[in-house]
Order: sequence, then C-alpha cells, then structure tokens
Amino acid sequence: HGLRSALEELAEHTEDLGEAACHFRCDKPVPIENTQTATQMFRIAQEAVTNALRHARPRLIELDLAADEEGIWLTIRDDGQGFRKSSQSDGNGFRIMRHRAGLIRASLEVTSQPGRGTLVHCQVPRRND
Repeated sequence: HGLRSALEELAEHTEDLGEAACHFRCDKPVPIENTQTATQMFRIAQEAVTNALRHARPRLIELDLAADEEGIWLTIRDDGQGFRKSSQSDGNGFRIMRHRAGLIRASLEVTSQPGRGTLVHCQVPRRND
C-alpha cells in the first residue's frame, strides 16, 4: 500500500499549497510487488503534478490509480492551460517521466490541448511488476 499512501500524501500536500485542488482516487487495493515500480510510478506522478503547478495554472489536479490482472494504471489530469504538442518534447519534466517509465517498462502517454488541460497516463503490464 506504499504507492497508494504516497499518492494520497502527494494530493494532500499539493492541496495544502493552495494553488489548486488535488484529489486522489483508488477504488480498490493495488498490490505492487516491485518496490522499483512503485517508486518510479510515484515519481512520475510527482513530476506531472509539479509540471502542472509550474506551467499550467490548474484549478484541479486529479490522480487515479487502478489495476487488474493485466496491469497497473496511473493517470494524472489537470484542467490547466495545456500546451502545444511541439513543446512537449522540449521539457525536462517530460524527458524525466519518459525515462522513469522506461526503467519499469511502462508505457507513458501525455496528451494536452491548449486551454483544456493535460493528461498523463502511465501503464505497467502486470508481468513487469
């Protein structure tokens, strides 16, 4: 339950900053056997939240964690100002998230639309945990 607890604390800390509301949802327990997987997923969430607060001026950030027999999913979405696709590859935050996802053989998808927010979706196949 370490990842779940860490994400709950991240949401609480982010909300305490007063810059945006931050909600965490995890409907069912998400057992993760590999500590490296849990750590990298937390760091991806942390980077996505930091990027949102620094660059997007969101009112709301949502963190979702879920799993089934096939994989573990972490989704971070914000309602901030978003960005153009061309600027995505330029930022250190995106390179860091991609690198962390690669360490745990996860897929990472970042989508955004100017004025409509950003979605970061990380998926780890269960066989990689």
